[in-house]
Amino acid sequence: MFACGQMYYNGQGTRPDHARALWWLERAADLGGDPEIMFFCGKMHDDGDGVPVDKPRALQWYERAARYGHAESQFCCGVMYENGDGIPADEERALMWYQRSAGQDYPPAMFNYGGMFFNGKATPEDKAKALQWYEAAACRGFPLAMLACAKMYFQGVGTPVDRERSLLWCRAASQQSADEKVQAEACLALTQEFGTIP
Repeated sequence: MFACGQMYYNGQGTRPDHARALWWLERAADLGGDPEIMFFCGKMHDDGDGVPVDKPRALQWYERAARYGHAESQFCCGVMYENGDGIPADEERALMWYQRSAGQDYPPAMFNYGGMFFNGKATPEDKAKALQWYEAAACRGFPLAMLACAKMYFQGVGTPVDRERSLLWCRAASQQSADEKVQAEACLALTQEFGTIP
């Protein structure tokens, strides 16, 4: 079943048909219990890939995969619950899924989990704890977390002011990111705050 889904998705031996691919993939996920296939089904519903966008159905697939410990699915559940993306917002569930994903060292989840502490969502506000999670994500190469660390060290939020550390994280963000917006923000911070460029 999975092979049929792949063939229809990629157009191998037939024309690409994402709707038919999803039909086969959902059956494969139901029978095989493979969280990676479940995640892919959720992503197709989430993105409207071959079918109309269906956020509640996407969440169902993400949660099934998340219960198997699939870190990216856990993160997606957290995002959907935090933002109320096509479902009722639930910050406590968002916090729970971010925590589980972050516990598996998934950098986007570590960053968002830190954000929950930074903003006091479903947990008491704790800037120092937010910084710990931002740094954990930054150490794993996540540019948005690097930029958050740079700002917090520069402004002394959750930590004493540390301009050297701020500069290091700012440079790392500008050099690591493929995202032009992050690069531009890091470069702007470097020139405005430190009078230097990466």
